[in-house]
Amino acid sequence: MRNERTYTEDVRRVANSECVVFDLDATLCDHDSQTSYEDCDLFYPIIPMLELARMVKRHNYDVVIATARPSISYAKTIIWLEKHFPEFDALFMANARVKEVASRVKEAQLLKIEEQWDIAFWCDDSPFNAEVIRDHAVTCLRPTHNDAFWASYGNA
Repeated sequence: MRNERTYTEDVRRVANSECVVFDLDATLCDHDSQTSYEDCDLFYPIIPMLELARMVKRHNYDVVIATARPSISYAKTIIWLEKHFPEFDALFMANARVKEVASRVKEAQLLKIEEQWDIAFWCDDSPFNAEVIRDHAVTCLRPTHNDAFWASYGNA
């Protein structure tokens, strides 16, 4: 049994009791089918999703970023966020030392996030993550711009 968490966290501030959670890759940024996060600071932003995050922030919700991206890419992830969405309140990343499937990482992150906030809704492109999130009675919105990728996984 592992006693090491499957995620890392960086909570910058908690200003509100409610938050909206956004996934990062293929939700807020386009990883362009890259399998490496070596250049994740250069990923293109997905403008409509960033606008949604900004609108949520303007409506006085905290914005939490929850990604299965490994924490080894923390520094470049912060560079990307500071450039494209510096308004974020917290960042949860996968622990690079613990190998878990993304949906299990997201579930662990969700449980930790719920200790500090009421989650209004969650945005995530993965149907697998969305299923886990919805199993915890949290509304999950799935952007459709990555559906072709997920179609290759069959019953996703």
